[in-house]
Formats: sequence, structure tokens, C-alpha cells
Amino acid sequence: MYSDLCEWPLVWCGDVSDLSPAVTGHAVEFATGILWQATGRQFGNCTVPLRPCRRDCGRDWPTDAQWFNGVVSSRIWDYPWPALVGGMWINLACGMCSDDCSCGTTSKVVLGEKVNRVESVVIDGVQLPVTGAYVLYNGNELVRTDGEEWPTCQNWTVTSGPGSWFVNASFGDDPPAGAGMAVGSLAAEIARACAGADCNLIQSVQRVVRQGVTFEKLAAKDLLDSRLTGNDLADLFIRTQNPAGIPDRARAWSPDRMFDARVQG
Repeated sequence: MYSDLCEWPLVWCGDVSDLSPAVTGHAVEFATGILWQATGRQFGNCTVPLRPCRRDCGRDWPTDAQWFNGVVSSRIWDYPWPALVGGMWINLACGMCSDDCSCGTTSKVVLGEKVNRVESVVIDGVQLPVTGAYVLYNGNELVRTDGEEWPTCQNWTVTSGPGSWFVNASFGDDPPAGAGMAVGSLAAEIARACAGADCNLIQSVQRVVRQGVTFEKLAAKDLLDSRLTGNDLADLFIRTQNPAGIPDRARAWSPDRMFDARVQG
């Protein structure tokens, strides 16, 4: 669901106090993007505002035959069960579903792609308690545990407050140990290069002759083709986390999948 670059940790490796904060800030963004790409775009934790839709038990028919008002139907022509909502008759199962693992009905919403964690849930502008109100199962099923039910609908004409409800969820894997130092080491060199100071970034010059001594550097193109930077700490992190040089993490998607949440923004 979400694959963009998100914030990484930062541990400065070297003194950059004499450089402009604007320069170091852009250098951190640049270094993070380089490392994210070089490690196969697999790390980074993005918090995304999801607006869930009603969980309709009819999708799981015939395993889900118990409707939200407790009436059990076993005949095909009884589906879907009509409900009076806001003066309008709507055919729905209203988010209270039963399955082959539950002893009764459950108020849940399916978030689609698996999430790392749920940061907060806000209904009608009010945030639910982080503990005791809900629990996340299988990475994508958010179940109400406080005896209440999830709202039956969204008011798509509002972006906050009454009529809206949000699940702010984090997608993606947390950057592993060492990511902050890799970013800090590479960003420091980028910032120094931008400021015109001495740095250890890769250069286009391959052969240098000085006082009768000749030495060669690895070509910049060869480094970039191998997804390396020329910075020892950053390259050690890249080789450790993406030894095969995979350009992107694997994904599977089916047009038949139905999601019960929409991303706002």
C-alpha cells in the first residue's frame, strides 16, 4: 500500500557544527534516499492516515451468516440483511462478523496490506485509548475489544472531526541497527562536498600520479552500478542489508483483492 521513502534514524559520524543547518538537512535527505534505494527500498516506516470502510460479512458468505442484529440466516435469498441507517435502508452486515475461529460476532475492519503497527485510532475527532480499545490481528485485522462497535460509515465530505474516523497506521520495516550511523556518515560527506570542504565522496578521476607514485581509484560508474557509494560505513551497511543487490522488495497484488480502507491525502 505504501512504498515511499520515510524518515530514517540519524547518528552524525563526524563534526558538522561548522556547516549550515540547511545544508546538513538536505544532505540527510539525500543520504537517506541513496541508502533506501541501495538497500532495495525495504526499510522506512511511514505513518499513513487510513479511513476504513464498513466490514461487510456478505463478502465471506456462506461462512458468515450472522448479521449485526443477531438474526441468523441460512437462505441465499435472505442476503443481504437490510438496516435502517440515518433514515435510509442500507443492505449491509454492519461490521459485526462471525467466522470459523470466533465464538460469536466480532467488530473488525480489514486494513488491506499488513501494517507494522497502529499508531492511533480517531473517531469523530476523539482518539481512542491506545490500550484496551482495539487489537491488531494478522497485521491487517483491527478488532474492537472495548465492547463498542466500529462506525458503520464514513462521511467523505469531511476530512476530520464528526463523521470521520481514522486509523493512523505505520507501514514498512523499521531500519535496522546501524542505519543511523550509515546515514550520518554519508550525509556528513555530502554536506562537506556541498560546502566546498574536503570530503571522501567518489570522484570521477581514476588515475593519480603524485611525486612519481601512481595509484588508481575505483571508477565512480563502477561503484554506482554496484549500488555502492564509496563511503566505507555506508557501503558496509548496504552490503550487509542487501548482499544480492536487489533493486526493490518483492510485492504481490491481485485485482481481486478488496480493501476496507482508503488512504486520505
